[in-house]
Parts: sequence; C-alpha cells; structure tokens
Amino acid sequence: MKILVVTPNFTYAGVPLAQLRLAKALSKRGHDVELIIGWVPKRVNLPNIENIKVTVLGRKHVRSMLFDLIRLIKLLNPRIIFSAEDHLNAIAIMAVILSFSKTKISCSSRVTPFDTYPPRFFSKGTILKFLQRSLMWRANSLNCVSKDMVLQYKQIFKGSKHTAVYNIIDKESYEEQFANLETPKIFKNLQEKKIIIGSGRLAHYKGFDLLIRSFKKLLATEDAYLLILGNGPDYVKLDLLIRELNLVGKAFLVGEVKDPINYYVNSDIFALTSTVEGMPNVLIEAMLCGCTPVAFNCPTGPREILEDGAIGYLVPPGDINLFSKSLAKAIHDPLPPKALNKCIESFGTNSVLKKHSENLNEKL
Repeated sequence: MKILVVTPNFTYAGVPLAQLRLAKALSKRGHDVELIIGWVPKRVNLPNIENIKVTVLGRKHVRSMLFDLIRLIKLLNPRIIFSAEDHLNAIAIMAVILSFSKTKISCSSRVTPFDTYPPRFFSKGTILKFLQRSLMWRANSLNCVSKDMVLQYKQIFKGSKHTAVYNIIDKESYEEQFANLETPKIFKNLQEKKIIIGSGRLAHYKGFDLLIRSFKKLLATEDAYLLILGNGPDYVKLDLLIRELNLVGKAFLVGEVKDPINYYVNSDIFALTSTVEGMPNVLIEAMLCGCTPVAFNCPTGPREILEDGAIGYLVPPGDINLFSKSLAKAIHDPLPPKALNKCIESFGTNSVLKKHSENLNEKL
C-alpha cells in the first residue's frame, strides 16, 4: 500500500520525530512509505532512514506546500496520507480535494486548540479555524494525541469527529539502543549524584524558569544536579537566571541534543514544567529510559500518562513549592521499572496502528 507521511519540517523535536516513527512503523508492516518534509533547516542533518523514500520540498511555509502535494498525489496516487498539525492538515485536505483524488487522509492535531485558535478577530487562528470548518468533512480520520484534547476540539468545533490516537513510542527500538549507548561526557563529573533532567524548546510555555526555581528550593535539603536539553529564544534568559540563583555548576543548559536517550538513561528524574502540552512524548521516552516522572498537571497529556497521579508525581501547574517537594520525594521514592513500563503500553506500535486501522477502515 502506498502511504505518504507528511510533516511541515524536520528537526529533532516532537512532531517531526513522531511522524518519522509512524513512517518507520508502517514501513516495517510492508507498506510503501514516503516521508514528505516541507523544510529542513541548514543546521539539521536528516538521519539515515532505511526502506523509506524521503522527499524534501524546500518550502519554509506550509501554505507553499499545496501545489507540491497536489503534484505528488497525482503522481504517486497514495492510498493514505498521514498529516500532522492543523495548518498542514488544512493544506493536505485542500490538496486531496483539488487533485480530485480518492486518497484517504488522516489528520492529527498536536497542539491544544485553545492555543491554535485564540479568540481574536482577523488573526491567523481565525482564518485557520474557518478553513478547518470548511474542509474537515473530507478528512477520513480526525485525531488528537490525547483524550483531553478531543474534548477541547469538540468545544471549538461542535459535532466534530475527533478521536484520540497516541503517537507511537516503539519500546523495542529503544531497548535495542540501550546496549550501544555512550555515556555523555557531562555525566563523568556527576557520578553518584541524583540527576534531574528536563527537555524541550527553551520557550516560555515550557516553564524551564519554574523548573530552575524549583531546583533551587530543592537544594536546601537535597544534593542533586539539573540538566536541561534543548535550545530556543529563552536560552539567554535562563542562563542569566542560573547565574542569578548561584546555580552555576549545579544546573546546566546542555543545548540541542540529537539523541536524548543516552541522557535519559543516565538520569534519575524527568521534570516537566510546561504550562501547556499536546502529548509530551519526552515524558514517555524518559520514563521508558527509567526516569521517575515529576510533572505539572497542565492541559493536556501528563494527567493521562501518569494516570491522574497514580504513577509518578503530578503537581498543580505553577506550584514550585510543591514541585520542589515532589522532586525530593522522587529522589527518595523512585518508581520501579514495572510501574514505568505500565504507562507505555498504550503508546506501542500495535496499539496505535490498530486505532488508525479502525478509523480509516484499512488494514495497517
């Protein structure tokens, strides 16, 4: 079966990596899969992907991908297209309609609609909302990456047919990598210490300033180190905060990391301080690597992963005092591997592809 998996760009971040995992899973099932990427920044090198053709359109803006997608649909006649993110979903649906194709299309929403469609007149969100209302009839499957997001979409789009389909987290592929991992140099100086790690784009909504302040409070009673993986507009601000709180040598901004797994497996606790999420894959990946999770109960995602706090430590958003205390609890009472693995089952390849198969009425 010919399948196109489309992503707006490729970086080592949530949406592109999730689409790549989906493409690999479908290819392993014997399908003829092509990964379509709108844009690859110069600083990013595409990984070597076996058995999957990769087409880079060279389009920085999603709207510029429309005619390329029409051309590819006519040329390749795919059975199914998997698209992700609402702005690309709208363009992909338009391409299917304008190419007069019978191709089935599965559209996945990755960000809470309250952020995608803010209640402001004549904004990009307003235009996109109008397009979605006009086009979603053509989508064969409308998905959100969390159950809470489905409820939000049904508020924004009355009568919508959104369902929850998680991103794939391939446990077996991770376990295969564990045996060949090299310990990053930074850990050689942090031996026999508890290590807390956070990961994501260094932007305000990720709440890394709250994590740093929580960590400062933790040091009053515990001896630990903090590593933050990622890059972004708040790098300088966060670096200044570390210096202001006298955390140099205890808290580190590691920068962008191509493969964070070898950092997770050498850490003890994964801290998520986001004020908003779709479905935080990094939280799941870190748990798979053995990290005890401590997370703000932000909308959406963490509550589902941690089963309302039955697994790990779930903290009201913004409460750095309680977050600090939860970090201390995680140090002294880490979760056993059995409890961590229990969370991963719903994100396995078989579970996710089964849901896609049901929604599309196709054998995947």
